[in-house]
Order: sequence, then C-alpha cells, then structure tokens
Amino acid sequence: MGRAALAATKQFLPFRRYHGNPILTADDIPYECNTVFNAAACRFDGQYLLLLRVEGLDGRSHLTLARSEDGYRFQVDRHPWITPSSDPRFEPFECFGVEDPRITQIGDEYYITYTAFGPYGPRVAIGRTRDFESFERIALATEVDNKDAV
Repeated sequence: MGRAALAATKQFLPFRRYHGNPILTADDIPYECNTVFNAAACRFDGQYLLLLRVEGLDGRSHLTLARSEDGYRFQVDRHPWITPSSDPRFEPFECFGVEDPRITQIGDEYYITYTAFGPYGPRVAIGRTRDFESFERIALATEVDNKDAV
C-alpha cells in the first residue's frame, strides 16, 4: 500500500457495529428452522423489509419476509414467502432450496435475484413482485454451477 493510501485510511475510525442493529436468529422465526442468514433489504410502502434466507429443518432454504416500521424491530412473517418451485421450468433447479436473495427496485417493481440450488449445482434465478405478496419467477439467469451475481 502506498503512503498516500495508508495516510487516507488513517483518517477513518475503526468500523464498529452499532449496538442497536437488528440481528435476527432462528429464535425470531415463528416456525421451526435451523438457522437464518443473508437478508436482502428494501423500503416498501413505508416499511423496511428484510427478505431472509431461512434453512428449514430438512436442510432446504426458503425466503421469508420480516417487516419493520423503524428499521430496528422486525416482525417476521408466520410462513415462508418464496419456497422451492413446483413449476417444471424451475423445480429441477430449485429442489434443494432458494438462497441468498438480493432486491432491486425498478419503477414500481421489485426484482429479486436469488440462488436456485438443485442437483445440477447453483444458478442465479430472477423474479419480481409489486406487492411482496405475489411473486413471479422470470428466468434462470446463469449457466449451471454459477451463482456469481452479486
């Protein structure tokens, strides 16, 4: 690292997690699960939303919404929102789980990319919603054994 870069880094304070940050665990999920991780986040209809990856007791992951008015205290939905698809176009690629979501708003639609995991390996899939109630799968966006999208 050059002197200028080193001098610039000394201007910043060390990173410390804010003590009030929300951290959700399996205990916060209102149904039985193994663990929770990799939340996507956005603002929708005056609320903060987290789209949580939740690993079920069977080891397969699904996606569940958590909602907050203030961005600190979240109420987790009682049921998963996006589960592995039964649609024959997607089922072979998602049957082991849906993981690692990301949310991007374009206009009044929210596009969600996620890892579709099946026997062929991981792939990036994409879907969309306007209301965070319904979800439309659009396509598999990468070749098999590729989840490099973030």
